Amino acid sequence: MERKGGTAIRTSFYNLLRSDGAINLAGLIFASLPPLLVIPILSRLFSPSVFGLFGTAFAAASIAMIFMTGRYETAIVVPKDDRVAASIALSGALVATASALGGIITALIANYIIGGIQLYLAFATIGMAYLGAISQIAVNSAVRVGNFRALALGRSIGATAQAALSVGAGTLELGASGLLAAFSLSYLLTASFLFASLAPRFREMVTSLTTLDIKAAAVTYRKYPLFNVPSEIANSLANHLPVLFFTSAFGPAAAGYLTMFNRVWAGSAIISKGVGEIFRYRAAAEMHRTGSFSSTFIKTAAPLSVVATLGAFVLVVSGPGIFEFLLGSAWRHAGEYAQILAPFVAIQLVASTMSSAFYVSERLRPMMMWQFGLLLAQIFSLWIGTASGVPRNALMLLAASGFIMYGAYLLLSYCVASAPAESARAVRRSPPSASSKEN
Repeated sequence: MERKGGTAIRTSFYNLLRSDGAINLAGLIFASLPPLLVIPILSRLFSPSVFGLFGTAFAAASIAMIFMTGRYETAIVVPKDDRVAASIALSGALVATASALGGIITALIANYIIGGIQLYLAFATIGMAYLGAISQIAVNSAVRVGNFRALALGRSIGATAQAALSVGAGTLELGASGLLAAFSLSYLLTASFLFASLAPRFREMVTSLTTLDIKAAAVTYRKYPLFNVPSEIANSLANHLPVLFFTSAFGPAAAGYLTMFNRVWAGSAIISKGVGEIFRYRAAAEMHRTGSFSSTFIKTAAPLSVVATLGAFVLVVSGPGIFEFLLGSAWRHAGEYAQILAPFVAIQLVASTMSSAFYVSERLRPMMMWQFGLLLAQIFSLWIGTASGVPRNALMLLAASGFIMYGAYLLLSYCVASAPAESARAVRRSPPSASSKEN
């Protein structure tokens, strides 16, 4: 009996190590290490002012990235038919390509008419937004088929490349454009690896798709660009407004401190993305079986909340000392910023991860309304805070409003996960067909 029991335990442990969650978590942990390990090097290669300029350009690229795909990539996991999913992916890629070309033409025309535009910085920003958008299409395609091994490896390759290229950009004194280029190339490597891993399954299907297939998918899932793009733009603006406000009100150095904190906390964003991918994959499966996915929601949110709370506690207690020790005395203010923002970014981490509930259930309208509410709350907080002339006041108001709004968002996400999905409700509302009546 003991031998059988021991064998069963070993088998269960082995299966756990091979599970999607364990594989993705291992890849995420490895991928989060290179960018974090080089931060002490980057803090000595780049001044706070350069980081402030990079943070402003990064904010612009992140917002542009939302336009690039029309947010079609978030719909890739929704349909049951792989052919429809492939059509959605191609729709997003075509929109991204057209948007990037439009951005380049706009920058050239604006520079010709107005003048004074730093074209190299503008092109670096557009390039990062475009390759980031393509990378998101590749990531969501891998999530759809549950290829978490390739996802973990692709993310690790991209993170390692980003870290190495960022150090190289600092060594060559390429400034903010060099940092943007490092991110762009890391996105390119990740997307290339993931598309190569998906090619055996989808190559023939993709080549057989027609323009009508792509158009039909774009029309069917048009609510994603209609509701999700404005929603995500509002969210992205809310996330990046602090850097923009601080640049204007307190100068590039203060914005640099804030950007450095964001870069340090970005390791948690990698974890959030990976957990969110597992959540979307399992939530979609539970939704197809039962019509809702509250069980998957709770199993995902509970452990993530514990991790986020522990991270916030460490920053509140020791933020300034940690930043000064790791990055140098010039960055102690970044640790003071972290100390104030810790509770806010902790609940933001959990709520943002669980926001996939809106995509899986196809309830995009309430999410859009909340996102605009968040944007207004952040603008109001930053406006009052920066008007005081004290960065600490602005951060405290920002953290308080953000904590309240993201707490409400997390509760709303759970309500969405517990209710029947839109597609399931539509099926129940639809009248029976003639054949079913005859039967």
